[in-house]
Amino acid sequence: MRILPADEQAAVKNAGGFRAWLSGIVQARHNHTINWDKTDTTAPPLRARISRGDWVVSCDLLAGTQYACGGSMVATYNDPVYFCDECCNSEYDNKVRMVEFPPEKNRLIIEELLIARPHPGLRNYSPDDTIIDIRNANTSEYWLNV
Repeated sequence: MRILPADEQAAVKNAGGFRAWLSGIVQARHNHTINWDKTDTTAPPLRARISRGDWVVSCDLLAGTQYACGGSMVATYNDPVYFCDECCNSEYDNKVRMVEFPPEKNRLIIEELLIARPHPGLRNYSPDDTIIDIRNANTSEYWLNV
C-alpha cells in the first residue's frame, strides 16, 4: 500500500488519465476547455500536500482574504500541473500552473511514514512538515489512542 498520485487512482484512470479527467470536470462545471499548452511560468508553483491519504493541491486565488477560492484537487508528481476546477485559474489568465512536490527521495520517505498510520484520515502532510516531524508524530502517544 502507498499514497497514490492522482494518475494512479481508478476514477482518473477510467476517465482516460489525469489531464482528460480534469478537463472533463472543468468542461462539465464551467464549459471551459483547458489549454494544456498555456502554462503560466511567471506564477509561483503551488505546493503539493497530502490530505487524508491523497496528494492534493489547493488554489491560492485571493488566499488570505474572505473571498479566497478554496478550490482543491488531487495531484500527481508524474504530471505536476494544476488547473483549479473552481476558479479556472482566472487570476492567471486561465493558464495552467506548475506544482512543486518534495524531491523523490523525501517524497518516498514521507509516504512510507504516513502509510504506517492506522487510518487514511490520519495520513496528512504539509510542505512545512519535516521528515523528523512526521516520524515524531508517528511515535507519539497520540497515535496509540486512536
